[in-house]
Amino acid sequence: MSILTVLAFALTAMASENYGCDVNSLPPKPEHPMKWSEYNGTWYETVTSNDYISLDHKCLTFNDLQIDRTGFHDIITYFYTDGREIKFDLHVKETDDGYFEEYSVEENESKAQIVDEHGNLNPEAASESKELRNAKHTYLGDPRHYMAYVKCSSFGWTIWAYTREKKVSPELLIFIINDLLKHGVTAPLRLNNC
Repeated sequence: MSILTVLAFALTAMASENYGCDVNSLPPKPEHPMKWSEYNGTWYETVTSNDYISLDHKCLTFNDLQIDRTGFHDIITYFYTDGREIKFDLHVKETDDGYFEEYSVEENESKAQIVDEHGNLNPEAASESKELRNAKHTYLGDPRHYMAYVKCSSFGWTIWAYTREKKVSPELLIFIINDLLKHGVTAPLRLNNC
């Protein structure tokens, strides 16, 4: 067992319950709006909660996060535990209440790009989208260290934390956990295998 696995287990053992999260809870918002232009580039999903979506893949990458008029978009790649590799066209749009909604279609299935050439959400693609994440969610993070998708549902906290490096150091893992705790987000975490 690696030192990171032991560290992740030890630091999240105290947070084995989904404290502060029930079906009526909204996820926390960051103290300051996310400056998405600082998050450009490639990100690797390195730390996740034990939610049902995370359990069927070993890694997810944001290949080249790009800002547009209504939010940000990217081609993301899921690396599944059974060896499959599937790319999705993802668009994340901030809603009026400061939370986010996401649209995602498998790259080869889409009849239209989710975002048009002007950076606007394409209604045809949005209606065709398989909306994977229908609960309100937010993003927390620090562009030098990590960004995390966070939502609360009847299943508890869902946390998908991304870092710029494929492997997370013990110091960065502690930073991520402390930042999540600071925002009231507590859930058992596991390391992914990017």
